[in-house]
Amino acid sequence: MDLLSAYEQSIADEVVADTEELEARKEKLRTSVESAHLAYSAAEKLNTRRRLAFPRAMSMMEQLRLQREDDMAKGRPELSQEWHDIQVKRQNLEPLTSEEQKKFNRLRLSQMTRVIQGVDIIFLTLSSSADALITENIKPDFLYMDEASQITVPSACVGFQHKPLHTFVIGDLMQLGTSRAGKKANAAHGYTYVSILEYLHIKKVLEIPSKIQYRVPPEILKFVTPNFYPSGLIAHECTFNAAAEAHPARVAVRAFSQHLGCNSPERGKGGFNFLMIDVPGGVGKREANGHSKVNYAEAWSAAQTITDLLNRGCPLTDICVIR
Repeated sequence: MDLLSAYEQSIADEVVADTEELEARKEKLRTSVESAHLAYSAAEKLNTRRRLAFPRAMSMMEQLRLQREDDMAKGRPELSQEWHDIQVKRQNLEPLTSEEQKKFNRLRLSQMTRVIQGVDIIFLTLSSSADALITENIKPDFLYMDEASQITVPSACVGFQHKPLHTFVIGDLMQLGTSRAGKKANAAHGYTYVSILEYLHIKKVLEIPSKIQYRVPPEILKFVTPNFYPSGLIAHECTFNAAAEAHPARVAVRAFSQHLGCNSPERGKGGFNFLMIDVPGGVGKREANGHSKVNYAEAWSAAQTITDLLNRGCPLTDICVIR
């Protein structure tokens, strides 16, 4: 009988332990959601400042909202209802079924296509989502490829297939030879592992050098160069400009560093001020999610820093987040 009681007690202890672990996970999830809401709130405050610079974009979004209301008025409530139901599940972190995911992708593409119709300039990355938007009878007149030293020739063809009237390839000749395609690429093709910038450079296509180049401070490149570019990326020497020390952005950064109780931030030879911000728990959250798209810790830290700089008088146009 004593043995049975001991066994029952051990089972009860395990149930209590499991319950406590479950409650801890719920609390951790609640904290993450609250952090996400705070980060979103901070981002909304920043976006309020930017909306004045994008009146047409805001106008298009308003037209989209009115169009959705018009769809409901015309007897098509199922579209908005489906979108609403899926959004509720996503906000509650509930997994979507394969059919719901297809509906979500289809509705999102439909809404994005409706927004960009009539817009003169569209900024897109050459991803599958951007490719789908361009194929919706939206043909670009001008195609700009930035970071062309990192785009392989096959990847560049994703943009070329839409036959733009003019194409501009922008890149850094110092980064030639760093591009690599995926493991599944067909190595039999001579240019599979060559960037589009290197290909055009080899073919001696007309090159127009930039008159002004903005480079990463050498202090940052000490980490970036050996880890990402096998010591092949070099920063030009910059001329120190003492007068720039009075710039509001640098004054705000110095004040912010003193507020943190640390020494003056590192300054490159070009007079750049930059801060390396530690993100508590950022790495753990990234590993847990498998990617950094929903890294609330990073978003919250960046939003806090930007908000503090804005409050100290730093213009929004002088703030750059390097991630």
